[in-house]
Amino acid sequence: MLKIKGIIKHTVIQNAIALYWVQIANFILSFITVPYLSRILGPSQWGKVIFAQSFAIWCSLFIEYGFQLSASRELARNRDYPDKVAQLVASIHGVKILFVLLSVFIAIISYFLVPFFHTNRIFLIGAWLLCVAQGANPFWFFQGIEKLKLPSIINIIAQVISVCAIFILIQTPDDAWKVLFIQSICLFLSFGFCIGWMYSQTVCLIPGIKDIWQTIKLGWSMFLFRASTSLYTSANSFILGLFVTPAIVSFYGSAQKISQAAIQLLLPMSLALYPRINHLMISNPKKSKKIAIMSLTLFLAAGLLMGLLIILIAPIAIRLILGPQYMAVVPVLRILAILVPLIAVSNVLGIQWMLPNNMDTIFNKTIIGAGLLNIVLAVFLAPIWKAEGMAIAVVISEAFVTFSMFGVLKFKKMEIWRYR
Repeated sequence: MLKIKGIIKHTVIQNAIALYWVQIANFILSFITVPYLSRILGPSQWGKVIFAQSFAIWCSLFIEYGFQLSASRELARNRDYPDKVAQLVASIHGVKILFVLLSVFIAIISYFLVPFFHTNRIFLIGAWLLCVAQGANPFWFFQGIEKLKLPSIINIIAQVISVCAIFILIQTPDDAWKVLFIQSICLFLSFGFCIGWMYSQTVCLIPGIKDIWQTIKLGWSMFLFRASTSLYTSANSFILGLFVTPAIVSFYGSAQKISQAAIQLLLPMSLALYPRINHLMISNPKKSKKIAIMSLTLFLAAGLLMGLLIILIAPIAIRLILGPQYMAVVPVLRILAILVPLIAVSNVLGIQWMLPNNMDTIFNKTIIGAGLLNIVLAVFLAPIWKAEGMAIAVVISEAFVTFSMFGVLKFKKMEIWRYR
């Protein structure tokens, strides 16, 4: 009994439990809002929302700049030195302010280059606000110091408020644009609370230009990873929307949301383990290897189980969640189900093993290659097979990532189960 209590009190387990509560809340709230919005808005207007959300997620990566990985790793290694922590926080916020300004130019360029935004300006404004709210969140700080309970609670509260506002304010298809503004406002509320608590843990400093430049270099490799990953994940609805109608985007985007819900169930443990493995890589390498082996076994089993379950229940799930008018989503969802075990394995090999072993360069080359491969495949497959073509392109790109990482680690004799 005492041993079980000791395990539960372990920092990694506590953080993973906190993040799982967030994911469970996300899953439940999505299960409530997605069926409501898909029915109230219809495929065309729902597709517009998904297209704008995809653009917001992609654009937010410029503001977030990979700090969830690079800054949390740096913080995990230096969290016992308050001066370094304060300097890191100040520098990162300096970079984020700079990139918020950059995002304004990205939005302006998108207005002129993307026909949808040129005729639907309100969706562009909402997408930009959502992009800033997502990218500015200081989650990386709490991940680095391994204190995720309070930010998780704040996140859940903000999402509950968002769902309530959606049910009150979204009543007709013409209200579609309001979804983006509701989500943005709630994320900004969460951001305000998290920033306040963060500065109760460290000193507020003003960064110098040199510090900002050094921080940009610090986050560059992880920014490349995040930006390249987005080319075959979060940006796909946006990419697809350049070739097809909003209704087709809603079919792909809905399938992606469901498959991502399954993948997200694996991420809390990954996010909790990442700073721990980085910390142990210096203090206790042998233990870090044991944790990585355990993680690979667990993630592979869970990924295979969830992927198979999605394939089996896809028709029933689509009819219940989205409604009969979305049955075209079923084949798309079954294709995307293959992503679940692939991402489960690549997450452990890449995030939990290659990065702590400072293999950033080869890691990024793999991700960039997959992003470019996805774009090439999308250009050829999406116009022909629409949503199914986009799904096939994504699965091929993710398979490229997983098998490339396995091959690199084997070539360098750094497989998790053999590494000395």
